[in-house]
Amino acid sequence: MVACVRQVTVSTLVLNLSVAGRRSGDSAAAQRCLHAAAQLTQTQTDGEAHFRLLVAIGTALSPPAAAADGHDDDDGGRESVVDLDVDLENFLRWCGADGADKTRKCSQLIAQLLPAAAAADL
Repeated sequence: MVACVRQVTVSTLVLNLSVAGRRSGDSAAAQRCLHAAAQLTQTQTDGEAHFRLLVAIGTALSPPAAAADGHDDDDGGRESVVDLDVDLENFLRWCGADGADKTRKCSQLIAQLLPAAAAADL
């Protein structure tokens, strides 16, 4: 029980930091959250922690609101997914197959955000 609470707590922290990075327009912070969330996918076992990590990953991958001048070169971190040291695609596939309905839907949405090279096997 304590381990599950810790996993959810850590996943929530990463999610909150990912949202804060996106809201502030700090793409570097969103990238750090993406990498942290991807690393945590390797160790978290709790379903709710998985869901929160998925939301954090989706938030980091999502393009920010368009800049005032209409030009926004931030790709939302999608290209850096290819450089992650973890098998994010396998995690998404697992969540899509064995997760709760909300986790399955979230993993499918994230797969759509991934670049074609990273999402080819999903």
